[in-house]
Amino acid sequence: MIFFFNYYVLSMSNYFISQLLVCLLMLPALLRILISNRKQKDTLIIFAPVAFFMSLVLVPAFELTFSILLLIIESTLIFIVNIPSLNRYSKKLYIDSFSPIYITFTSILSVAFILIVIFLFMNRPEPMPHSETIPDIKKTVFRMEGTHSNGFSESDRAFFLPDAVFYTVENNNETTDNPVVVFLTDVYTVFRGNEATVTMLTERQNIVIAGDFFCKDGKYTDSSVFNRDARSFYLRYLKQKESPDIKKSETYWKSLKKSELAALLSFAKQRYTGHKIFIIADGLSAKAAEEYVSSQAADIKLLALDESITGYIPGYGNYAVLEPFFYDKKALKKTSGWIQAQQIAEMVEQFK
Repeated sequence: MIFFFNYYVLSMSNYFISQLLVCLLMLPALLRILISNRKQKDTLIIFAPVAFFMSLVLVPAFELTFSILLLIIESTLIFIVNIPSLNRYSKKLYIDSFSPIYITFTSILSVAFILIVIFLFMNRPEPMPHSETIPDIKKTVFRMEGTHSNGFSESDRAFFLPDAVFYTVENNNETTDNPVVVFLTDVYTVFRGNEATVTMLTERQNIVIAGDFFCKDGKYTDSSVFNRDARSFYLRYLKQKESPDIKKSETYWKSLKKSELAALLSFAKQRYTGHKIFIIADGLSAKAAEEYVSSQAADIKLLALDESITGYIPGYGNYAVLEPFFYDKKALKKTSGWIQAQQIAEMVEQFK
């Protein structure tokens, strides 16, 4: 158990552990037709709504992914099938019998459950390679209010949906004036989708600044739900089907990404006055960053992430780390996601 914890939880895979937890919560509801004592109250049924609730919690915690969507669908069906049983339990009634229809549906859901678990293991995040040099990382989250047109400021309000979230990631043991890397994520990714690269950058004594934006004049989708917790999933898997050529929206994306870069650079200069600043930009964001740097920040060096990194898919961040099953289907030349992250960090070192 200790090995399992160290191998996954300490390697950026609390995402995977959370998925397994939801699976464990669903299991008693599926197995109750085999292990429930009909002379007692059906206490196992309470796992059905708990599993359903926990599957929904995964979305704001990690953003919507295909794996989480499968868990939500499965837990929702388990919950619906067991509503009559929950009603009996609320009335403190004993189990009478399981109807043939219930047994049939539960059996189908049990087969689906097994297939989902197999898929989760096939698509589990690539574990971080063991290294004695991985730093003690300090990540600070700033919940911001404002807009691109009026600027952003940190809010001290306890309960509100921020217009942007800024992150600073640095080596907790360093006190020197380390270089600052402003990471501009692509349209298809958020901060979480680039944390492997951020970790490798921090290992090489860099301070990393990145942000996720949800403000009124910086929307990615018309739906506020998709814009906040399912943006990457919507744009990557659904929007592309509507418009396979994402370049049709390139003018809008570049304008949006220029505004995001300006906000992050302003934040970096205010917080880390005197530090050397570099920019990393991914996918379509790199084109926006190139135009911004050439016109307004010629003194700042820019690294554009592209196919020159072995096996890297521009615009998809640490896709090979977080979605290895899908990465293997899409990548022209496969490689370790952590090796990609290390290559990016080494390229930044050449700027210094």
